[in-house]
Amino acid sequence: MRMLSSKKRRRSNRPPFPVGTVVVLSARTDTALAAMTNNLVKHLIQYPDSKLADVAYTLQAGRKQFSHRRMLWAATRTMC
Repeated sequence: MRMLSSKKRRRSNRPPFPVGTVVVLSARTDTALAAMTNNLVKHLIQYPDSKLADVAYTLQAGRKQFSHRRMLWAATRTMC
């Protein structure tokens, strides 16, 4: 049997985990990785309303992982 307290727990305004998005790029060579990075920057500048989480998902969904990788974590678009 479990007893529940009648006292309400105070909720914190902080989430229990870091909020943000991780974007991972993966390529076969350093040159290709640099090109992917430049293309990502151009895309984010050209489409400022795009959601970073959607971009991150698209870059990972159904793609192979290669040995050259780069990662970006950002909590907001301005951190990119």
